[in-house]
Amino acid sequence: MSSEQTSVFHKMKDGLFSGLFGGNGNVSVGVDVGSASIKVVVLERAGEAIHLKNYAIATSKQEIIKPGTSGVISESASELIRKTIKEAEVSKKSVQAAVPSFSSLITAIEIPRAAEKDIDEIIQNEAPKYIPVQLADVVYGWQLIDEGSKDDEEEKEDAIPGVQRDGKIHILLVAIMREISAKYEAVFSKAGLKIEALEIDAFSLTRALVGSNTSPHLILDIGHKVCNIVAVSNGNVLLNRTIDIAGDRITKTIARSLNIDTQRAEQIKHKNGMNAGEAQGGTEMIGQIMDAVVAEIKKTNKAIKKTYVGIEISEIVLTGGGSKLVGMVDYLSKELGLKTRIGEPFAAINYPESIQSVIDEHGSELVIAVGLALNAFEDKK
Repeated sequence: MSSEQTSVFHKMKDGLFSGLFGGNGNVSVGVDVGSASIKVVVLERAGEAIHLKNYAIATSKQEIIKPGTSGVISESASELIRKTIKEAEVSKKSVQAAVPSFSSLITAIEIPRAAEKDIDEIIQNEAPKYIPVQLADVVYGWQLIDEGSKDDEEEKEDAIPGVQRDGKIHILLVAIMREISAKYEAVFSKAGLKIEALEIDAFSLTRALVGSNTSPHLILDIGHKVCNIVAVSNGNVLLNRTIDIAGDRITKTIARSLNIDTQRAEQIKHKNGMNAGEAQGGTEMIGQIMDAVVAEIKKTNKAIKKTYVGIEISEIVLTGGGSKLVGMVDYLSKELGLKTRIGEPFAAINYPESIQSVIDEHGSELVIAVGLALNAFEDKK
């Protein structure tokens, strides 16, 4: 990929924490490959504290994640990944990576209450009902969402939120096509890297934005091409939806509405946000786009209430580049009647005060990379 097609526009100056907290064993690297950008976050653990060692963001004029194409990720991404890793001054060759939710399967299923040692066998029998391809063609796994219902009347007060009272338990079934995981491994290998762990980005979002908070949340990740809706409770992903309404469509709507080019439309969007219509009709069209997002959120909320007992979404957490639109928080809060805030992926991470303005501006773009880097530390707590 030529230099004309890419531009690295942010990184931490001279690796400010370089060598301060120990060797590579305490370092984790998260690499988020977006539709037209690469984000790298390097974290380092010192005792119980986690520090931002470095980060880098690179953009591409070409799409590097392409829905519907073989393996999803473009082979041309290798060079941009290599360049971004170099800009972040990363010496470690093993990294954490994620595939987009739209290229994977995340679904909640119910199975009879059973001992955990028996769940594997039950899921092997149940999985073909939910995975629309041969099991040999996917990498799949599961996560226990709840521990079973309380059938005894005297125990109902102690019932776990989310548990049906029918003797069944909820399992989150996740699957990725082997073709996709193999393509990611090949692309990263070409960039000189080994994928230490490959997960679905919904889990990275949850780890970075919700952490140990047990309250039911709904994460709204407004990216460049897609909007990811993730319902979370007690640290568990309950439901995930992806819709093809995001920042790029808003930009094109402004451009079409005002009869201007997309570059100018992007500038107007960032300056004026939800009030980006400088001519009659502009704002109304943006409102129509966001109304569709609101409708999908309401549909998600309805599905949560239908599937899980006692779970009520208490808060919307916004993230992604599109979350920073002026007026977005107030708009969603008003339309949904729920507390809405911008997520803070660096809330529990130490970083120099000198880059606070950069964190404020670009933190939402780095959220998946942060969640990925944190993944390596989960078993070390």
